[in-house]
Amino acid sequence: MGDLLEVELDEDDVPAQPRPGSRRRRWWILACAIVVVGALMGVQTTMDARRHAHEARFDDVRGVLLPVPDTLRVAWTRPDAQTFAYSSAEVDGWIVHAAVDDGHRSFTISVLDRSSGDVVWSVHAALDPSVVDAIATGAARAARAAGGGVDESDETDDGTADLGTDAGGAAAVCAPMGTRYASCAVGWLTPWGEAAEPEATQLVVVDVPARTFTSSRAAPLQVGNVVGDTMVVATSAARDGEVVWSLDARAPDGGTRWALTLDPVRVVPTEAGYQAQTSLTVLDGNLMLVDQGHAWVVADGAVVREADVGTDHYVMPAHGGALQAIPQAAGSDDLQYGRILLTDGQWLTAHGYAVTATVDDGSAPDLLLVDDDERERLVARSARTGWELWSVPAGSVGPATILGGVIYLSVGNTSDATAPSMTLEAIDARTGDVRWAQPLMDSPAQVPQPAEALTDGRAVYARWGSRLKAFALDDGAPLAGRDLPPGTGRSDTFVASSLGLLTSIDYSTDASSAGLDVLG
Repeated sequence: MGDLLEVELDEDDVPAQPRPGSRRRRWWILACAIVVVGALMGVQTTMDARRHAHEARFDDVRGVLLPVPDTLRVAWTRPDAQTFAYSSAEVDGWIVHAAVDDGHRSFTISVLDRSSGDVVWSVHAALDPSVVDAIATGAARAARAAGGGVDESDETDDGTADLGTDAGGAAAVCAPMGTRYASCAVGWLTPWGEAAEPEATQLVVVDVPARTFTSSRAAPLQVGNVVGDTMVVATSAARDGEVVWSLDARAPDGGTRWALTLDPVRVVPTEAGYQAQTSLTVLDGNLMLVDQGHAWVVADGAVVREADVGTDHYVMPAHGGALQAIPQAAGSDDLQYGRILLTDGQWLTAHGYAVTATVDDGSAPDLLLVDDDERERLVARSARTGWELWSVPAGSVGPATILGGVIYLSVGNTSDATAPSMTLEAIDARTGDVRWAQPLMDSPAQVPQPAEALTDGRAVYARWGSRLKAFALDDGAPLAGRDLPPGTGRSDTFVASSLGLLTSIDYSTDASSAGLDVLG
């Protein structure tokens, strides 16, 4: 064995080891994790809220559909397609519908859920005795007209037989009045709320969110309409070969806002083959009264424009506050579309029909759109001056939707017979730039047909055959299309937007008895 080395240990120089103890839980890591997760959840919640707000930004625009589901079905039906569409109103997201009760002595106003058609609430009231008498008189007159009889009671002041009211009936017609009210006229009226002569009519206003009557009164009505939150009724009186019109404007509570008597106009006989026009329509926030071939534009109780258009013309409102006088009989090529009266009072020769907007959020004021048949272009003009602002190629166009300063509409091109096309386009209302365009036709062999641009505020839809083609509202990206339910996609059905509903009307039989299917 080798020699051993003796080593001396100095324990005082060795550092003491720590005593084993319990391990600390690192709560701060968990706390940080909670903070991070909470922050992420907050960011996600904010992003979801912004996305939802972006998608829902047009939900309150009248005419925008409820969100269209991936699979369409017939959600509910109405047997009276024409009268229901004319006589109902979309208010505060609900459908307001009125009807004269059996016996013609009372009426009921019902508020329907748009998604199901169920009655959410209703109010029932008696008709004023004068309205009951007017309905009875109208019914008797209609019976005489049907039987070919005329008596002295059917004669007007100028001695001519007046059987015009045989087109009427015991009817109730509602219209939106601002954002929360609905105004309804109940009496002997046409389905669109007019009478051939002044008739005693029940004029009712309901507060839809509050579920109550705001006002109810009996008053003569010949034509009527609502502009903003003001109900206006108009009546005429004929004497010595002239007609004088009086307008009465009321607030929701029935209080008078303004009254106006127009200058008299000569009675103009309607030529054979022409249809006389007497109407009161809304024209870009104003009112347009037409009678005896004369048109008045009224704003806040004052006439701001008027023109003689002739009884051989039919006057239609155009976008931007202009109006178009269209000949009832085709004339020369230069005059077949008539003329357009601009908001500054000047006339503009039209080379096509003014394009209407079925949905309009008011984001493109003073914009007159004309489908110029001569140039085969969609032409945008100032509704005030008539100056051309921009134009895009278009052989034919469908009804437009205007939201957020963008025009959505179908555009057809048939100039090249070998390659006709139909596209759905989004056009900047200010510049005319085409933001996106998507083809609707599946093959060149198909016949291009203009389609209404429908929207639920999230996508734009166009009916093509038995399907709804769908595209993202913002960028036009193709989305999954929707098959129309069986029986609603035939060529003899009309799929459109009405009262903020996606509807299908079957015209395969008698249009007057057509039924309405609400799709959802």
